Amino acid sequence: MRLKPFKKEKLTNKQKKILIALSSLCFIFLFIAIYQSFAAYNIKHSETIVDAKVGSMYDIRVLAIYLDGEHQPNMTTFPTDNAFFTHVRCYVEGEFRENIIGIWENDSLEISGFTSKTDCNVYFVSTIRNFAYIAPTADNPNPFQTFTVPSTGEYQIELWGAQGRGNNGGYVRGRINLNAGQVLYIYVGGQGFHNRAGTIPGGWNGGGNAWGNPDGNNNSGGGATDVRLTAGDWNDTNSLRNRIMVAGGGGGFVVDAGYTQFGAAGGVTGIACLSSFFGNANGGTQTAGGTAAFGTHSPPSGVTVQGSFGQGANGMPGNNRSGGGGGYYGGGSLMYCAGGGSSFISGHAGSNAVNAAGTHLNSPNHPSGKIFTNTIMIDGAGFRWTNVRGAQQQMPNPAGGFYALGEGNFGHGHARITRVG
Repeated sequence: MRLKPFKKEKLTNKQKKILIALSSLCFIFLFIAIYQSFAAYNIKHSETIVDAKVGSMYDIRVLAIYLDGEHQPNMTTFPTDNAFFTHVRCYVEGEFRENIIGIWENDSLEISGFTSKTDCNVYFVSTIRNFAYIAPTADNPNPFQTFTVPSTGEYQIELWGAQGRGNNGGYVRGRINLNAGQVLYIYVGGQGFHNRAGTIPGGWNGGGNAWGNPDGNNNSGGGATDVRLTAGDWNDTNSLRNRIMVAGGGGGFVVDAGYTQFGAAGGVTGIACLSSFFGNANGGTQTAGGTAAFGTHSPPSGVTVQGSFGQGANGMPGNNRSGGGGGYYGGGSLMYCAGGGSSFISGHAGSNAVNAAGTHLNSPNHPSGKIFTNTIMIDGAGFRWTNVRGAQQQMPNPAGGFYALGEGNFGHGHARITRVG
């Protein structure tokens, strides 16, 4: 059987149009595949981000924004003021995935590698975290707070010690490198109390009690504000030895009975109350609590009480109307006025760190290796300290601005942590 040669048929115009259309469609799909392999999607912070259009092919819908771990249901733009991007989680193949590439640059979030519409949660943390005083209760007698480091970097920590009734708290500041996931424990001191009968409790976190004279004119010491690496009750020994920064509290003060100096919170050393007639109540130091000594008044008035590690002296029955300020070491107590607590910064010249056994190392550096740089220490009377007391300098006010020259912190303590690098 002889086969006939194949006869080449000409395409009709309709067939040509179909072939061109199919070729064009194949090219489009090929372009999309190549485009999606390299596509990066941007969401500008100024856009409304609910169902935001991203790129030119697909939508990335932002389901939720989280700030400091908390869902922000009313937030419709990215929080670029005082906050920074940490990561993004997107819904891929039926589950949320953590390993999504998200790059924050020029106030824009770039998300790469998607080939279909995708839902994402976007996470930010505040660059500034403030910690206010929380009053202790029967259910929570140790209301310390926590700060979990959101990302590795350099942070600035500021602390204000609490005011003893009559004498102001101190201020410390420094910069430190912290690793993501590390937890710091923040103990914010409470101000001292006054005008109560019986025993007047000191401000939380080390403020010394005062003995209540029936006339009601009695003032306890202010608590310190500190940062610890180990949690525990405020007076737990192990926790106290793991303080890496402390702002001292002011001592209590009742009446000006010839005092030439009053017991404000200290820098390296707490400020003493001085009276040649009634006696002196000294501030805490870097290695011991403040002592007290009688003056020329006869018979001696009150009882001399020494402060201790983390604790201002408690006024005792016998007319001790004032309690010592809390601090690295607390201030002493004597009758109408008490000494202020000392401050401490790991890495600050003049500070003296302790190890886990409580032994002083004669070094400013805490054995944990957590060491601050660019440190500032201002006492409750407004004087700046290196290893010695220097000139007056205005203290930052936790509410904004600065206190007047010569003033320390009023009221309760405060803490602030700021991401700086």
